[in-house]
Amino acid sequence: MSEEHRIPGTPASGGHAFGAVHVYRRMRFNQAPVTIDPAEADAEIGRFRSACTDAMHELGRIAELAGSGGGDIITTHIEILRDPELRAGVESRIRSQHLAADSAVWGTFEQYLALMRGSGNPVFRERMVDLEDVRDRLLFRIRYDASQAVRLEGQILVADDCTPTELVEWARQGLKGLVLQGGGRTSHASIIARSLGIPKLVAASNALAGCTDGVPAIVDAETGWFVVNPSEATRTAYRERMAGYEAERARRLAIAGEPARTACGEPIVIRGNIEFEDELPAVRLHGAEGIGLLRTESFFLTPEGEGPDAQIRFYEAAVHACDPHPVTIRLFDVGGDKVLDNRVPEANPFLGWRGVRILLDRPELLRTQLHAIHTVAARHPGRLRIMIPMVADPGEVEAVRREWEAVAAGTGVRVPIGIMVETPAAAIEAAEYARISDFFSLGTNDLTQYTLAVDRGNPRLASRYPLAPTAVMRLVDMTVEAATAAGIEVAVCGELAADPESAAWLVGLGVRELSMAPASVPAVKEHLRRHTLADLQAAARNRF
Repeated sequence: MSEEHRIPGTPASGGHAFGAVHVYRRMRFNQAPVTIDPAEADAEIGRFRSACTDAMHELGRIAELAGSGGGDIITTHIEILRDPELRAGVESRIRSQHLAADSAVWGTFEQYLALMRGSGNPVFRERMVDLEDVRDRLLFRIRYDASQAVRLEGQILVADDCTPTELVEWARQGLKGLVLQGGGRTSHASIIARSLGIPKLVAASNALAGCTDGVPAIVDAETGWFVVNPSEATRTAYRERMAGYEAERARRLAIAGEPARTACGEPIVIRGNIEFEDELPAVRLHGAEGIGLLRTESFFLTPEGEGPDAQIRFYEAAVHACDPHPVTIRLFDVGGDKVLDNRVPEANPFLGWRGVRILLDRPELLRTQLHAIHTVAARHPGRLRIMIPMVADPGEVEAVRREWEAVAAGTGVRVPIGIMVETPAAAIEAAEYARISDFFSLGTNDLTQYTLAVDRGNPRLASRYPLAPTAVMRLVDMTVEAATAAGIEVAVCGELAADPESAAWLVGLGVRELSMAPASVPAVKEHLRRHTLADLQAAARNRF
C-alpha cells in the first residue's frame, strides 16, 4: 500500500500517535506449520511447559469458582494437560520435526482428534470437546507469550480486540497507539488506555485488512481517524496538531494540583479509578484525591492468582501512592465481560453469574479478599473503604457485612462498606439501601446499559449508548436524594464522571464526589471551576 488510506473509528482514549504498525491477530491456530531452528528446541519446549503450568493454574482458579457444579470437567481438563504421552508427543514434534510450540501442540492434538472423529464412538465424540478446549487454552497461552516478545516501542498496534491485561503488558513495552476493529468506549481496556495515556480507537471496521506490519500510520483519537501510510502533507499537519495537543496537556497538568471546586468555591472531591499497579503514579500526577474505585478482578487474570499475598501488596501500594487520601476497594467483580469460565456459556453474561452473586456463592473467595483488606486496614486506619458490586437485593449487602464482621471480630478494625449502584433495582430502592450502606458509588456504565437494554461493548450499538441519557440521570437524581436524606456520601465512578459537561450536570444534581481515569481529572477540574454551583444546578434541572 503506497497511497494514504483513512479508516474511521470511535475515539476511546484521546490524543494522537504516529508510528509503525504492528498487526496482532489472536487465535489463528489452524494454519501451516511453523518451523524453527533446531537450536531453538529447548526454548520452544520451555514455552510449551510454561503454557501447561499457566493453563493448569488457570483451571484451578476456575474450579474454585465453579465448585461442585463443574469440578469433574475441570479435573478432566487438568488430567489432559498432565498426560505424559500427550506431552511427550508435543515435545517430540518440537525436537524431531523442528516445529514451533504452537504448531506442535496443534499437530499432536489433531492426531488424537482425527482418531476420535473416525471412531464413530459417541463417548469419544464427547471427549473431543474437552480436547479442543484444552488445546485452545494451551495455544492461547503460547501465542499470548509469543506476542509479548514483540517489541512495541513507539509502535501502533492494530487488533480485533484486547483485554486490560494485554494492554498493560503492551504499555510496558512502549506501545504508542492502539486501533481495534471491535471494542467499546466504556470497555475496561478503553478505561485503562485513558488512564495510561495511550491514544485508542475502537470500532475501526476493516482496520486489520487495511494495513500491514511496518507501514507508517497515525492514530487520531481526537477526531476519530486511523490514517495509514500518511502523505508528507498529512504528516506535517498532524505534527502541528500533536504539538498543540501536547501543549494543552502540559497546561492541564500544570493545574492538576489545584483544588477541585466550582467558581463560587463549592468543594468537589475528585478521585481516580485504578485497576493495575502501573496506573498508580497517575493518581498523584493528575491531581486525584485518592482512589474512588480500585478494581480487583485482574487478580484472576494474572499468574499470581487471587491469593492474599498479592492482594495485600497491591492494596499497600495503592495506600502509599495516594497518601493521605482514601482508597475504595471494589470486591471481586468477575463475570459479565470478565468471563473466567466459558465451559457453560451464559446467554446474557451481564445479567448472569457475576459480582456479589459469585462472592456469596463462593464465600471462600470473599473471605480471602476481606482478610487481605483487613490486614492492610489494620496497618492504615481510616484509609480503606469496601464497595460491593452488582447489588440487586438488600440481603446481599447484609450477607457481605456479616462476613466482614466475622473477619474483623475482636480486632477493632473498622472499614466503611458501601455499594455500587449499577442496577436499576438499587437506584429505585436507594432509600432502602441507604439504611444498610455507609456510602453509594454510582457505576453509570452498567447502569446505562441495564436501563437502556444496550450492550455497552457492542460496536453496532454505540449510537444507542448515549453518555448521559435522561432516564439514567433521573436514576442518579433518585439515588442522590436518598443518600442525602440518609446522610451518607454519594459518588459517581462511571465514565459519566470523566466527561466534563456530564460531570457538571452531576454536581448540579447534588453529587460531590467524582471518580474517573486519572488522566481525565484536570479537564473536569478546569470545567467545574468555570461555573457557579447555582449555574450547574439550573443547567441540570433544565436538562433533566
